[in-house]
Amino acid sequence: MSKSEVRDGAINVITAIGNPELEALISRTLFNSGNDIRLRAISFDEVIKFCEVDVSENERWVIVASSDLLGFNHREFIALQHESLTCVLLDSTNVPTTSDAINALIATQIRAPMVHRASPPRRLVSAIGITGTMGSPGRSTLALNLASELSEFQTVTLVDSDINNATLAYLLGLNDLKWSDEKRYTLSPNFHLVTEREFSRDSLERDRRYIVDIGPVKNINEILTDRRSSGRYQAQWLESCSTLIYVVKADDRSLAHLEQFLLERRNLPARQEIIFVLNQLGNSRWFRSHEKTFKESAPGAKFLLPLDHSVTERTRTQHTTLKEIAPRSALRRSIGEIARHIES
Repeated sequence: MSKSEVRDGAINVITAIGNPELEALISRTLFNSGNDIRLRAISFDEVIKFCEVDVSENERWVIVASSDLLGFNHREFIALQHESLTCVLLDSTNVPTTSDAINALIATQIRAPMVHRASPPRRLVSAIGITGTMGSPGRSTLALNLASELSEFQTVTLVDSDINNATLAYLLGLNDLKWSDEKRYTLSPNFHLVTEREFSRDSLERDRRYIVDIGPVKNINEILTDRRSSGRYQAQWLESCSTLIYVVKADDRSLAHLEQFLLERRNLPARQEIIFVLNQLGNSRWFRSHEKTFKESAPGAKFLLPLDHSVTERTRTQHTTLKEIAPRSALRRSIGEIARHIES
């Protein structure tokens, strides 16, 4: 089909799916919904060549792909994405099987690049946001211990901004009745904890380092377009922190969530540094395969935190940090590497 034949308002679709039955279902559904199927690729090389020659920045394009396509490369797939082209990677654990589910998936993704296109540049603040996948990858534990490490050199305020599961006060043993009305705690002269929900980027002081526990992120696009107060509160930190630390647990589910985050991160500020951390990494072959996937998926991913149930359980039982319980542990050394990277 020539470009002159493209229907007004239609989306140009490239399918890059290995399973022929699934590919036929998705192609037929999208075509019947008024979209134009411009390529039904049988290999990833075919997708690359087509994008180099035929994809126009003056039109809207969507690539619907699955990792079972011949020659599929996740990193190169992510690199194809730009303002006019959206990459949709099918989740192997939740593949859409009905026309409604397929249309909903594509509609959600093709709206994403328009979320902030007309918005002015966002002001980044000197704060480090801690976020990550669903399923307890260790965000709060990392936030607490990273703030503790940085407090050795400067004044640090740790902000518990996880609306749905605020745990920092609990980890420090500050959750009993005598603390129930408190919102700010002085843990040491250089280390403070803030749990008040009204705390915002406008409350930041210039002479402090801020570590913000944002909570999990499953779908960036939903958060940034959520009009509810909880969504706006989480979105303000996702969009304004100068650095984001994205924590991934060493398991299949978290790595799948990481892929989704990488596809949607284009809606975050371009100048924002994102540090990827793989947590709870053991020594078995199974863990090593996850480490390899993590490094291949996330750009610049290099920070690995070892699995150490004994040390983490002791810190939770005694309501303190690694610096107090296990100052020479491998886990503390690994978090110290992240702290030194931030300070450099």
